[in-house]
Formats: sequence, structure tokens, C-alpha cells
Amino acid sequence: MTKTSVLGSHTSSLRDSWWYLEQDADGSIFVRHEDDEDSSKNWRKPLHEVMAGNGSAKKLVQERIDRMFEDRTTK
Repeated sequence: MTKTSVLGSHTSSLRDSWWYLEQDADGSIFVRHEDDEDSSKNWRKPLHEVMAGNGSAKKLVQERIDRMFEDRTTK
């Protein structure tokens, strides 16, 4: 069974796009992108491939990681 969490979304008058963080039953982690208007733009990539790139998906993942490890004692 795959576990899924929403990383982020983009909504405009032209289309809605969603990014998901997914973990398969074997523990491997992927990022999945869905474009509601153009399914040819949908993809699913291993986390390491996304983090090696410079796209918006990398930024979403990095923001999630930063939130996980932020120091909440100084706020």
C-alpha cells in the first residue's frame, strides 16, 4: 500500500497542479505531479531524482524537510 501526502498545489484560471510525496510498501519514496488539464504532464519520480534537479518540486520537498527540522524552541 502506498502512503501519500500532499506537498503542494498550484491553482490558476488555466489549470490546477498538485505535487504529492509517496512512500511505497517497500519503503521507497517518490514525488508525483498531476496536472488536471494535461495528463501528459503527469509524472512520478524517485525522491533523489527530484532533489538533484532545480524545479518547483525540489523546492516543495526542501520546504517540507526544513519544517521538519526547524528549531521551534527559539520562537
